[in-house]
Amino acid sequence: MRNRMKWHVLNRGWIAILTIGLLLSNSLAHAQVEIPFRISGGGIAPVGLPRAIGDENAKPHFATGVATHLGRYSGGGMLKLDSIGFSGEFGSTEPFIFTAANGDKLATHYGNKDFGAESPGTYSLTLLGGTPESPLVSAVFIAEFVVQPNESTGRFAGATGSWIMIARTGPFRLFSNEPIPYTWEGEGRIRMRRR
Repeated sequence: MRNRMKWHVLNRGWIAILTIGLLLSNSLAHAQVEIPFRISGGGIAPVGLPRAIGDENAKPHFATGVATHLGRYSGGGMLKLDSIGFSGEFGSTEPFIFTAANGDKLATHYGNKDFGAESPGTYSLTLLGGTPESPLVSAVFIAEFVVQPNESTGRFAGATGSWIMIARTGPFRLFSNEPIPYTWEGEGRIRMRRR
């Protein structure tokens, strides 16, 4: 009789442990939710594009616009070229931080395999005119923006995921430090904590 009693107590103990385990794993599985992400906007590269490759030659760019779960945002980052020509590769040297109106920050790296991008960003230039010394061009930049969970804050803390961004510039002189206006839009998926 005592053995039977011990057996029931042990069974109940294991059932309780298994139940708690299932509840915890279920709540952890639902701790994040994957959502579609869309972004649009535009901005300026205030001192033009880098004239040489490498992190030390990176130049700033800034943007404002609207994005899913960010609402209206502003942001900035640094762009480096990995190759130079009428087409090539580029990426970020530091996170591009999207800041929502309430101050929450969504940190990303773009076109940088060291920070999760599948491949470097790519660009292509279109010759519009000008002279050989000062060609007038426009550019298209395409890159994967990868969320950096440890550098994001507020509702984006711990977020993961990525999206593909396409940026298009207005006309600019290729070898100048003149400001370059651009517009961009992107689409992908991010995972955020369930609220």
